[in-house]
Amino acid sequence: MKRLAILLLLCALSVAAVTNNYHPVDTDDDGLCNSTDPIYPGTVDWCRTDLTSIPIRKAFDISSSGVYNVTNGLMRFDTSDIPNLSTVTAASLYLYVNSKVDTDNRILFGEWYSTSNWPITSDDWITLGLSDAFSQDITGIATGGYVAFSLTTPTNVSKTGFTGFRLTISGIAPLATNTVDIDQFNGSNPPYIEVTYTPASGPTINVTETDD
Repeated sequence: MKRLAILLLLCALSVAAVTNNYHPVDTDDDGLCNSTDPIYPGTVDWCRTDLTSIPIRKAFDISSSGVYNVTNGLMRFDTSDIPNLSTVTAASLYLYVNSKVDTDNRILFGEWYSTSNWPITSDDWITLGLSDAFSQDITGIATGGYVAFSLTTPTNVSKTGFTGFRLTISGIAPLATNTVDIDQFNGSNPPYIEVTYTPASGPTINVTETDD
């Protein structure tokens, strides 16, 4: 007597990588917090999400009676449609850079920033953030187009919700102006994150005929 034997093989299948782009979906998804103070580092003055650009800045403005200006950029992206069992293998943050000033030879810092901090408030302002997502010498940042910032530890990209960042400029008290001006959600060229992931491979099923 013959019977069918079903064999479940848990073997890896060859699955093509997928690359998708994720943009802010609402005006409150990105914005900035600013401090203007005669004493460094100062305290936060205001936060806004309704502008068309984010001037990430650490500057000393002698023309305004000697005040320090420190501005952070914040943004988040809904990456929840990445399959939960997939593996994120690469990610880059794309920023449209309108202009820059790099008088003190500073670095643009990108920090993985928990989206539990949204909505953006004065608590999100900081003099100097982390550089655990990326760091890029401002000298090497091109202007007038999108610039890709390759992200370290791309597995930090959320597969269940939003992925957030805080952008700051390196260093202690500035001597002059250092700024990277980027478009935001309300601008013509909003930021976005490009994510490459490999979907989970499923099992294969073999059906064979055997003698009883």
